[in-house]
Amino acid sequence: MKVKKKNRIKMRVNKSPNPKCKVCGNGREKSIELFDLAFDEKHIITICDACNEDLFTKSLKATCHVNGKIKSKHDMLVKRLRNKN
Repeated sequence: MKVKKKNRIKMRVNKSPNPKCKVCGNGREKSIELFDLAFDEKHIITICDACNEDLFTKSLKATCHVNGKIKSKHDMLVKRLRNKN
């Protein structure tokens, strides 16, 4: 199982005039900043700074949970294969 490097998640500041957050629906007037998250060329979503903060908080908690649990042999194999790239 190889992770393709070209399929990494990308993020940029959205500079279009009338963007809307795909999660909460807020536009520029109710957001400090809007971001585009690109999973690949076809799948790009726009999120506001508040939803971005929630996303990173939940991701950090999930990472801590994954790193805090006892790893199975399969988990360790996945981590080793991921780190070889």
